[in-house]
Order: sequence, then C-alpha cells, then structure tokens
Amino acid sequence: MYRIGAVARDYAWGSTTAIADFLGVPPTGAPCAEVWLGAHPSAPSPLLHSDGATDAAPPARPGRDLRSLIAADPIAALGAEVAARFDSTLPFLVKLLAPAQAVSLQVHPGAEQARETFAQQQASGIVFEDPSRGFKDPFHKPEMVYALTPFRGLVGFRDRVESAELLGRLDVAVLAPVVAQLSGEDDRAVERAFTLLLTTITADAVDEAVERSAVLARRHPAYAAVGEIARHYPGDTGVVASLMLNLVTLSPGEAVFVNDGVPHAYLSGLALEIMANSDNVIRAGLTVKHVDVPALLACADFTDAAAVVLTGDLLGPDTRVFRPDAAEFALAVITSGVTTATARPSASTVAQGGPSIVLALSGELTIGTGESALSLRPGEAAFLPASIGMQPVGGNGVLAQTFVPA
Repeated sequence: MYRIGAVARDYAWGSTTAIADFLGVPPTGAPCAEVWLGAHPSAPSPLLHSDGATDAAPPARPGRDLRSLIAADPIAALGAEVAARFDSTLPFLVKLLAPAQAVSLQVHPGAEQARETFAQQQASGIVFEDPSRGFKDPFHKPEMVYALTPFRGLVGFRDRVESAELLGRLDVAVLAPVVAQLSGEDDRAVERAFTLLLTTITADAVDEAVERSAVLARRHPAYAAVGEIARHYPGDTGVVASLMLNLVTLSPGEAVFVNDGVPHAYLSGLALEIMANSDNVIRAGLTVKHVDVPALLACADFTDAAAVVLTGDLLGPDTRVFRPDAAEFALAVITSGVTTATARPSASTVAQGGPSIVLALSGELTIGTGESALSLRPGEAAFLPASIGMQPVGGNGVLAQTFVPA
C-alpha cells in the first residue's frame, strides 16, 4: 500500500472553509474548490512517507508520484485485466468537491467525441494552457457525487412540461418561443428549447427573469435558485437555463450519477466526486472560463426525467456499495468500529481484482495489519495496488474505497 497526497485546486467558486473543516486544519481565507487523488497527467498524487512527508526521491525515479508508480509496473499496480482494459492507466480519479457558488453549466463528452476532438486539438497544436482547449485527454468523464454534507446541484433536464410551466410563469416575452417549444409534441422539443435559450436570450431578459423569480421564490425552490445563481453570474443565460434542469438536494450518504452528455452545475456543499480519469469539460455558462455553446449542444443528452438519487446496496453489515453505470469506477463506503456495547469484528476493503484508492472520511482508521498497516485520519488516503487483494479495516470511522468494478 502507498500513502498518497492530494493536489488542491483553488478555483474561484470554491469554499474557503469546507475542505479545511473536513481536514481539521485552519482555513487560509483563499478558496479551495477541489482536491484530487489519482494519476491524471495534470495533477498526479505524490507518494508520501508513512509520516505524511512528500517522497524526496529525484523526479527521474519511478514511484515519486502515483502516475509514475503505475507506469513502472502496470500489472502489479492495476492487475492484468484492468491494465488491458484501460491501456495501463488508472481509470478513475477521486476528488473532494466544495462549491460555494454555482460551478459552470457544463457537460462531459462521450468516449468517441473525446478521442476524436482530443486528437484534433493535439494535431492543431493548441497548447493545454490555452483557455479555449476543453479537451485535456482522450477520455470520457462519467462521474458520481457522494454527499458528505447536504449537497445541492442541477443535474439533467427536468420534465419538459414542468420546465414550460416554470419558464411560462415568469411571463418574460423573449422566453415565449422557448415555452412554445417545450409545450409542443416534437421529439426534439427539449433540444430546440435549450438551444433557443442559450443562443437568443439577452442579458436584459435574464435580469427581467431574475426579478420575476424573486417574486415567485416561495412557490418553487427552482426560482430561489435562480436568484442565488444570479448573484454570482448576473446576466448569464445559464441563470435562466437552470429552470430547465433538475434541482437536486442530497443528504449525507446519498449520491447522484452524471453520465456523458448530462448537463449539470453543482451549487453548494461538500462531496466526494468520483469520475473516469479525465479533465474534459465543455461549458455553456456560469463561468469566467471558455464557453463553447455549439460544442455543448452537439454532445448534450436531452433526455428529460427526474434525477435518480442513489443510496447504494448493503454488502454485509459494514459496507454500502454504489455501482453506477460506469466501467471505470464503483464506490464502497465502509464503517469500522463499535456501534453497540460490543465491538464488531473489523471490517475489510471489498473484494476486487484491480486497484483502489481509500480515503478516510471520519474517525481514525487502520488499513492492513502488522508493520505494513497504514493509519488514516479524515482526508488522508492510500493507493492499494491490485497485487495486495483485500485488506482489513480497523479503528473507528468511515472509509471510502474507490475501485474498478468487475
């Protein structure tokens, strides 16, 4: 097992306190939006000594970070089957996610689009640092959010009849064509309405919609969300577009899966975010970053249905497993310790034939036995290579294990 460090991201939408509170460290006053655990080329996790210090080995030595450790011996790290399926790379990325305001209205590309567009941008010579470059790797990016605190977000298109009612009540003249599209029988009604909204609505119309939403805020939480989002992104078409998306509130321990092409924008809370090992994002609004509305419309999934909240499946008394429709990852939440007057036997990591990353969510835990055991406190993590199999979990607390489903 290898203790690994996290790489922080200070995006402006991040909370100044949520991740610091989770880690039990003083906040710096600066936003901390995400911390990454994984082997993505842009931010591979450093390997740490048992005391948490960064490995001081020279950069050329394999094993200084998780990406180079895996590259040095993919079979031992990933297992033969996972190495073959995912081209000798770790197929998932784990993050702590802490939005304090809306994260950009976005979708993630499908696998074919990711491969083709990444190759095109590579061939064109667009550097990774160019703000217009939305494809940082050739992979798709399905993801799942597991709430650690109450967590809110916009996920997928709400039923088009409800969208028409919400937009229609605003009584904003320029929204009438959007409402008309949603009220028709066209199979592409949601696509046509969303396209109209993103490409024809002016900043003045957004302001008018925000004013009307303030009056209606007590009638539906979606209108209250409009005002909340508009405070940070005045005049942005994404503010009004939020009324076409499902407003989802997760309680701690609940999750939601966001597949390729599903539009979403997270709003607030602290969550564990697990995804395919990709950083590809196509944005349509609610951001200061590059916006590419045509690209988003080209790959969006316009299915209109309520978002499905996941609660996982029990795997014995200690473990709840979340298996979304993704080949790259699944999540086990493992509780170890005393829940009654009698201590239960120690829990264990789930059976799996590939690699995993474990992250302590609460308490004080140990992974493994004897001199090789690792102790973990909240926010501390370790990489478990395929070659070591299941490991006992001791102590009192909750552990999140991200693994590759069979």
